[in-house]
Amino acid sequence: MNTSNTAVSPLIRGEAFSLSALADSYMACYQGRDPSFGNRLSFIVQQLGHTRIVAP
Repeated sequence: MNTSNTAVSPLIRGEAFSLSALADSYMACYQGRDPSFGNRLSFIVQQLGHTRIVAP
């Protein structure tokens, strides 16, 4: 099992990032078996992807 994360994480404490960047990072590492998950996440990103988040 490969547990290394090869995606660059947008999570830097106190720095803002978009929900879209978080979704991209998550999907780069996603190894699940649900073939429709990408489509559901894509819908959420289309609706809220521009939303800025600040890591605490």
